[in-house]
Amino acid sequence: MARKKKNIISADQRFSRRALLLGGIQGVLGFSLVGRLTYLGSYKGSSYKSMSDDNRIKVQFLLPKRGIIKDRTGKILADNHQTYRLMIVPDQSKNVRQTLERLAVHYPLEQDDIDWLVDHVRYKPKFLASIIADGLTWQDVCRLEVILRDFPGCSIEQGWSRFYPYGLATAHLIGYVQTPSKDDQNKNSLYRLADFRLGKTGVERYFDEPLRGEIGYRRIEVNSRSRTVRELALKESVSGSPTDLTLDLDVQQYVQKRLSQEKSGSCVVMDVRNGEVLSLVSAPGFDANLFTNGIRSKDWKELSSNPYGCLHNKAIHGLYPPGSLFKMVVALAAFKSGLVPVNYHCNCKGFIEVGRQRFHCWHKWGGHGRTSIVKALYQSCDVYFYEVAQIIGAERIRAMAKILGFGHESGLEMPYEKSGLIPGPEWKKRVRKKGWMKGDTVNMSIGQGALLATPLQLAVMTARLANLDGKLVMPTLLKDKNLSFENLDIDKNHLKLIQEGLHKTVNSPEGLAYKNRIVEPGFEMAGKTATCQVRRISMAERKRGVIHNDQRPWGHRDHALFSGFAPVHNPKYAVSIVVEHGGAGGRVASPLGHDILLRTQQIMAARKQGSAT
Repeated sequence: MARKKKNIISADQRFSRRALLLGGIQGVLGFSLVGRLTYLGSYKGSSYKSMSDDNRIKVQFLLPKRGIIKDRTGKILADNHQTYRLMIVPDQSKNVRQTLERLAVHYPLEQDDIDWLVDHVRYKPKFLASIIADGLTWQDVCRLEVILRDFPGCSIEQGWSRFYPYGLATAHLIGYVQTPSKDDQNKNSLYRLADFRLGKTGVERYFDEPLRGEIGYRRIEVNSRSRTVRELALKESVSGSPTDLTLDLDVQQYVQKRLSQEKSGSCVVMDVRNGEVLSLVSAPGFDANLFTNGIRSKDWKELSSNPYGCLHNKAIHGLYPPGSLFKMVVALAAFKSGLVPVNYHCNCKGFIEVGRQRFHCWHKWGGHGRTSIVKALYQSCDVYFYEVAQIIGAERIRAMAKILGFGHESGLEMPYEKSGLIPGPEWKKRVRKKGWMKGDTVNMSIGQGALLATPLQLAVMTARLANLDGKLVMPTLLKDKNLSFENLDIDKNHLKLIQEGLHKTVNSPEGLAYKNRIVEPGFEMAGKTATCQVRRISMAERKRGVIHNDQRPWGHRDHALFSGFAPVHNPKYAVSIVVEHGGAGGRVASPLGHDILLRTQQIMAARKQGSAT
């Protein structure tokens, strides 16, 4: 009996120890749980609340409408059209490529476009939407809305898209906007937004910041299905500033249409009184709308492989020897030096010899005889300029060339303008490691050799020569800029001699451009033609019977140039024209000068008369 009682006591003791152990474990676990809850509530509560808010509260950026661009009469050259876009958010889609390939069954997506988009989203945060297709029609929207529930991460959004209503006529001047590149996106995270666009070329790039406006935002609360519950905060976007240009759309369209009859060329029309650019055209052109929403691979290949450089703005990027258009520079440099009197005459026998080299008078191999500056201009006598150039030297010519706008950017409100080149002894020693020779000065005197200029620079030179007040006219694209110009620092009597020579070039029966004169009273023009050698006809070519420029491949032919102003006795408008590989300037570029200067005067006169009435 005693043993049985002892066993019972022992069992009770074991039970008490187990209960105590279990109670202790439960106490520790309970204490740990309370501690953990206290930690999460007191110390990590704000962090988890923030994470919860991130899932519940979204920020949507509101991109502004881009500022419109207008011509001088108020016609809109760059506008914004409302558009519908098919979007995809990568982190809401299990597999972007598979989603796009499935979508291609319902909406036409090329494989190149799918590959590009997959590569594009790889470099963006996964929560940012990307555009699959833009410019959806209402029929597209209705059809896609039905099936998008089966495509997680895909949706249709409404937005604004840049639109260029005049296509080829304004592409090079206005430029275009485009999706920011990877380098651009690394500079600014806002550039990663799906419908953000940057100005890439032309006026769009030069005035990109004011045209862009200010981005706004809205903070919204969403539910588990990403449906908007309520708006928490709103800051409206501010539309970009409008830009009014000096460009005249009617003149621009006429010049583009006329110049498109040539394979490749460019033209600039300026007001010689205030520097306003009325037209700036490069041909062939392209449709800038192709770039707005991401250009397709096949379109890019077609444009970039164009043999005539349709993407190249030749008016400000093209560099050409100015040829005989440079003769006015040489004459003014000679007179300004005091070493050559204004009544200087040479005896042109068709060539001169410099050392062992003979330089011909290309327009009349038999010679022009006794020649003054006026005759040397209207008959384009090379020997006259050969002689005066040797008298004054290269440095004086370079100094006058700079005064007339060569060798430096003009300051026009366009990106990437080329400055051209005025060669000289220092340049040749530095670049070609050779000394300057007399033959270099002789070549330079007729605008050949290493001398290079843009069509814009040729227009600026012509405007400065034609300005009756003797002002240093500067080009501008901004309407009502009201520039004040410095004096040209050239004797007005010297300018009158040059103007007389250019007048006779067109209006004298002995002038080289007489056939292309303007006969309408009050619209007469003055001007100068030029033919710039691109490549000499080799002996091998001559042996094959190739003796004329037209018998050579297009890329080896001479450039045709013309610059002029009108009306001849009260200059208002200046023009410069370059027809790449067009041949003789008098035969090809001069007729263009006639048509463009005449039409410009008619358009502007009619507009002035209309505003007066």
